[in-house]
Amino acid sequence: MNSFFYMGRSERLVLLLAAVLIFAGSVIFAVGLAQKKREDKQPERRTQAAVAPSAAGVSSAQGALGSGDGGVYSSGGGYYSGEAGVDSTGVRVHAAPLQTPSPGLGKGTSASAGTSGTEYSAHYVGAPTRPEYPHTAKLPAGSVVDLNSADTLLLQKVPGIGPAFAARIVKYRLKLGGYYTVLQLQEVYGMDSERFRQIKPYFTIGTRPYTFTWESIREGAVPQHPYLNYRQRSALNRLIGKTGAIRSWAQVAGTGLFTRDDSVRLSHYFLFGGQEGAAQGADKP
Repeated sequence: MNSFFYMGRSERLVLLLAAVLIFAGSVIFAVGLAQKKREDKQPERRTQAAVAPSAAGVSSAQGALGSGDGGVYSSGGGYYSGEAGVDSTGVRVHAAPLQTPSPGLGKGTSASAGTSGTEYSAHYVGAPTRPEYPHTAKLPAGSVVDLNSADTLLLQKVPGIGPAFAARIVKYRLKLGGYYTVLQLQEVYGMDSERFRQIKPYFTIGTRPYTFTWESIREGAVPQHPYLNYRQRSALNRLIGKTGAIRSWAQVAGTGLFTRDDSVRLSHYFLFGGQEGAAQGADKP
């Protein structure tokens, strides 16, 4: 101690600073140790608090199954034997699970997986039973259906046609005003060549499509039709406004918007005077 007073000023300051640091480190260590002890005790208290309701839930579940269960109860999706223990923390430890139940088994009963290999548990009883709908009976080979009068139910009897295609065929028929040839089925949305070749032999045209006469169409009243686009309809309305009526195909072709193919397609729906019977019998496959 006497030597402390014989030290220089700088040496005394260093020694004092070292002592302060040692003291501060001791305090911090003591506070940390106390905090750690408190944290170690908290999980213990939480575990003890959780044990009571957990044990009560297990007891109530066992009671709900009844005394006739033979000590078997459900927990976590499986059936367990009634023999169980409690570990050092007070948490209940279940015995090894028995076999999981299959659908329809009563309480306290266990069974292995079904013959199909499907696995079941107390909370999964398998997929619901789906109803079996009767299949639509198909027409035999050689049967023939009128394409312009068949409804969707009759169309579905044709091999290769289901509900979706039956609805599309009818929808396009309404837009056209009726089919004039079975070959127009190739224009139905989604129709491919394989399906068309399959269904073609079953159809014929027994009813004529709806037709218009060019002379009866007034300006602004050219009907919408799958074979007339917007520009063509507008040109026809202007032509009727100038001439009063359309009396020949030369007038229509003079608009510059129609080709020979257009004339072939339209000739079955838009007729000139004296052509009313021209489309009859156009297609008899």
